[in-house]
Amino acid sequence: MMRRLNRSLRRRYAAITLASLIVFSSTPIVRSGAIAAAMRTIDIEIKLPTGGKPHVVLREGEGLILPLPDRSLYGFIASVRESTTPPVVVVEIWDARKKSAVKLGEVEAVLGGPAVTSDTTPQFAIRILRITPLT
Repeated sequence: MMRRLNRSLRRRYAAITLASLIVFSSTPIVRSGAIAAAMRTIDIEIKLPTGGKPHVVLREGEGLILPLPDRSLYGFIASVRESTTPPVVVVEIWDARKKSAVKLGEVEAVLGGPAVTSDTTPQFAIRILRITPLT
């Protein structure tokens, strides 16, 4: 009887130990994958209403504010849509003149594809040149 109880306890402890090892060993993998995805840089060319075409490099999810000669400020935030091949980058366009920025719209541009013109006023043409993971 005592041997049966010991075997039962050993099996139970073994199952608990195995389950906890699986959970705790997979947690860093999930975290490092999320960090890697958030640490990409995106090379973007933005055609401004003034005719200029600055080439900028953004970290995914971070913003950039570009001033125009008329003292207006426009912000751009880029993020990569994961489920597409080739990658599609969604670029949000913001009016950053006020204390609380106002989202004007967004553009979906394909990596290496032609420039996509926004439906905003003023219009911006956005082209995605490269997506690079940080090392």
